[in-house]
Amino acid sequence: MMTGVTSSVGELLAAVVARARADFAGRNAVSRGGGAVHAVATVRWLGELEVPGPACHVGVSGGELAALRPTSAPVTCHRCLRAAGADGLAAPGPQQLTLFPR
Repeated sequence: MMTGVTSSVGELLAAVVARARADFAGRNAVSRGGGAVHAVATVRWLGELEVPGPACHVGVSGGELAALRPTSAPVTCHRCLRAAGADGLAAPGPQQLTLFPR
């Protein structure tokens, strides 16, 4: 039996959200498995709570906050770069390749 615990679940989750926002302030993110470095944006987490997550909205371990780590490395995720118009892939013109070229 736990004694002396008076925090509500809402208060605990608010503290987790505040910590995540502080950890990712001005930083990018990399997932636990490594790979691409993502730009960070606010994404919906639980209910109405919003936390830092990949700007490209790629799934990360079922929404587990500990699966993302803050980093100062530059963004390498093509989806994040494209959304920001920084990788040259957002140039005007067809975005779909022709299936049967002539």
